[in-house]
Amino acid sequence: MAYGYMRPDPVEQFRGAVGHYGDLILAAVQMGYTESEAIELIKVYALFDIANKLDGISF
Repeated sequence: MAYGYMRPDPVEQFRGAVGHYGDLILAAVQMGYTESEAIELIKVYALFDIANKLDGISF
């Protein structure tokens, strides 16, 4: 392990992610979507991001 390197706290990372997704859900609800629709939009958005990242990988 490198000197001075500290592993990120997984609990803090999770809290940050939950806060981020909560903000996205809130934004979608404010745009008129239901909470369930907002969650589905986040799922589609995440899958689209994964697909774009995979397109950049050459096998």
